[in-house]
Amino acid sequence: MVVAALRLAAAWLSSGRHRRAFELWRQTRRLGRHRWDLLDRDVQDELRRRLDQLHAALRSRASEPALEAAVQGVERFRACHLAPPRRRFLNEAWENVLLITLAILVLRAFFLLPSEIPSGSMQPTLWGVTVVDRREDPLFRVPTGWRAWVERWLFGRTYWQVTAVRPGLLEEVAPVEPGSLWRLPRLRFRVGGVWYSLPAPSQWPASPFRDLPDEQAALFLAGLRPGHWYKQGEPIIRAVLQAGDHVLIDRFSYHWRRPKRGEIVVFRSGGLEGLEDDTYYLKRLVGLPGERMRIGDDRHVWIDGRRLDRETPGFEKLYDFRGPPRPSVYSGHLNARTGRRYFPRWRWRMPWFPDGNTEVRIPAGHYVLLGDNTVESLDSRHFGPVAAERIVGRVWLVYWPWGTRLGAGRE
Repeated sequence: MVVAALRLAAAWLSSGRHRRAFELWRQTRRLGRHRWDLLDRDVQDELRRRLDQLHAALRSRASEPALEAAVQGVERFRACHLAPPRRRFLNEAWENVLLITLAILVLRAFFLLPSEIPSGSMQPTLWGVTVVDRREDPLFRVPTGWRAWVERWLFGRTYWQVTAVRPGLLEEVAPVEPGSLWRLPRLRFRVGGVWYSLPAPSQWPASPFRDLPDEQAALFLAGLRPGHWYKQGEPIIRAVLQAGDHVLIDRFSYHWRRPKRGEIVVFRSGGLEGLEDDTYYLKRLVGLPGERMRIGDDRHVWIDGRRLDRETPGFEKLYDFRGPPRPSVYSGHLNARTGRRYFPRWRWRMPWFPDGNTEVRIPAGHYVLLGDNTVESLDSRHFGPVAAERIVGRVWLVYWPWGTRLGAGRE
């Protein structure tokens, strides 16, 4: 037995023909085992006989004609009884589509979930949709051709430009015109009896005009001015609409460990006061279960009597502030009293942290989540600690738009 095995190994090493014949024998035996239950009894017997003949020729180092005859016998048998079924292109394409879909569903369910930043509450760490009025910019140009494609699909910039066809005042801003399979939703407004339209964003920009519909607020941010008399040929709107950050959410890590202070976490909003239902929101985790927490008048959070500062991991930029608080600028954290001191008409109610002396004991299984844009963030100061069951994962990566914001989630 050992001698025969050594002879077979020597033949395999010295002869390319023997190597190919041995590989044919090995693959045919494996394929036969895989389909054994589907073969008739006489076909099973013929398979054994063909394989035994080829194996015997290999072990005995038979002459080239004898080995070739055994190889051809196995190949004819495979072509007749073990040939793969002929498959049409559409069948294979559908199978590939189903496999890819299944892989995506598994990835979304257990590992990575793509999401778009729904608001400006985490600015300037993570950005929502923003509108920049460029009417006073003499260098403003709307890109065309391939440049427009690059700006839109790589860098997330949509350019709005509307010039008055007739003189007149702003007369009406219509509700958003629904889109279709081939057409994006549109914003429509009328100036001087002429209707104009612009592509609507997928998410609305953060706006100080809380009493206005989203479409009106977006247009006013872009420079549309009620009461202004537009001359013929005058720019009504020249603006750049910048898409919000699109992120990948790591859903896997929190199955193995608990969330850490300073991480940007994602949670479900259902039932939390002031937030849209069935929406994912992103905030920075500040308070852990069982801790005593307050937001001081110095715009720093205090945990169990210890002050968080720029030396605390995850808060290096947040607490490196100078001057008064401003929207979309790192300004620490505001309680209600401090917020109203800087902004007398501040709209946020903050029953959980009304002043710098109020200390909150965080319940077991709950976390305090605060937005980095403390001036314009609706967070645990308003709706209280968030149950651990609502937390979906943590921000792992900004994958779009391309540019300086692309890369790992900034803690």
